[in-house]
Amino acid sequence: MSNNINMGSLDPDASSYKFYPKDSLIQTIRSMNNNQVLSVSPQSTGMHTYAIKINDKCLNVFKDSYGMRDCSQPNEDVHYHPQYFEAKRIMNVIDAEKYKGSPTEDHGASGSYGTSYPYTLFVHKNTRQCLNLDDEGAYVAQCDPDNTRQHWQVSDKVNSCNL
Repeated sequence: MSNNINMGSLDPDASSYKFYPKDSLIQTIRSMNNNQVLSVSPQSTGMHTYAIKINDKCLNVFKDSYGMRDCSQPNEDVHYHPQYFEAKRIMNVIDAEKYKGSPTEDHGASGSYGTSYPYTLFVHKNTRQCLNLDDEGAYVAQCDPDNTRQHWQVSDKVNSCNL
């Protein structure tokens, strides 16, 4: 199955995803863990590449550390852009297992541990860590599709208020 991005609704009243054309760019993401909304900035390097925007800054990841930095400002000391995340569409448990490397704890369209498919992972292009969001804030950690802090709904609507 392909990992093409189909846009999901951020409408809080929507009971399921609404699918958008696969060539739509993501503008906002909503955590399936706590419903917080973040803006993303599509990057020119590819259709599925985004910077994560928080408080007018972008999440910057380098090896085992991360922090906030002005958006679109690469770090001159590295040969990649530390703000690039790749959106990966997870349609089912088989897609999820690709990122975990082992069977997931979840089975079915809505698993016993609360996972609802489809969802999107945001994977840092160099470190291969996933974007997480909990009540304390955003961070990166090893990808684990069983972790709902890494599950995102996506929308092509622009968020007028950056968190």
